[in-house]
Amino acid sequence: MKGRRKASLSRLLSALGSRQVSKRANAVEDLSEFDSPGASMAVIRSLYDRSPKVRVTAAECLGKMKIKTRATVAALTKCLSDRFYEVRMRSAESLGILLSGTSKSPRALVHRLKDPDELVRVETAEALGAIGDPMSVPSLIRTLGDPSPLVRSYVAVAIGAVGDKKALRTIEARLLRERNDTAKVGFYEALYLLGKHEAIINLQRLSKSKNYRVRCAVANVLGTTVGSSNAQGAVRFLEKWLKEEKAVAVKSTLRANLGGLAEGK
Repeated sequence: MKGRRKASLSRLLSALGSRQVSKRANAVEDLSEFDSPGASMAVIRSLYDRSPKVRVTAAECLGKMKIKTRATVAALTKCLSDRFYEVRMRSAESLGILLSGTSKSPRALVHRLKDPDELVRVETAEALGAIGDPMSVPSLIRTLGDPSPLVRSYVAVAIGAVGDKKALRTIEARLLRERNDTAKVGFYEALYLLGKHEAIINLQRLSKSKNYRVRCAVANVLGTTVGSSNAQGAVRFLEKWLKEEKAVAVKSTLRANLGGLAEGK
């Protein structure tokens, strides 16, 4: 068995030299399944592949491998300046996974809050929230004025996840001026995370939003953030909502969250 595994690893390493982009990308994905220093270094080296598809695959796989080494973090940090947005996005995502809970975020990651691509900014905010670095809060607060409602939502949640209660008044002041339901979901979740549990009432009101994506987001917050501290209350509200909801996508999200809460019991 070991012999076959070594031979397979050898073939995959050879495939990284293929002229075909798909073969190199598939090899990177398969290498990420190996618990081997050689495989890990090969995936890291693939971050410098000439093809953006291979670099995206490598960046995503390094997060899944959860190998938190200086080499991995340094390579992913360097990729935050890649010319292709998806490489930057997956690099930010993986850094959030690898550095989760460390309270230390690379400065280059914080700078991605100004990235020209909306999804990169979203992923950066989520990563910073997972890392929990108090030093990132001033930059996150400045990004609460981002032109994208989705970014504003994720940034607010990131501030709440870091847990800096000094930002509470800023969140509340921004919320008074906020008109977009997508952004409001994140603001209410942030307030809840910062100890303002009464924000749940306003969050629940957004279950009546005309935008089904907003309703899905509300269901997810109730099923995860709120459900983790008040599972019974979340279940009651979600079950009642499910009986009234008409949109298929929202009903599916409600059922998924109810299932998650049931498993957590």
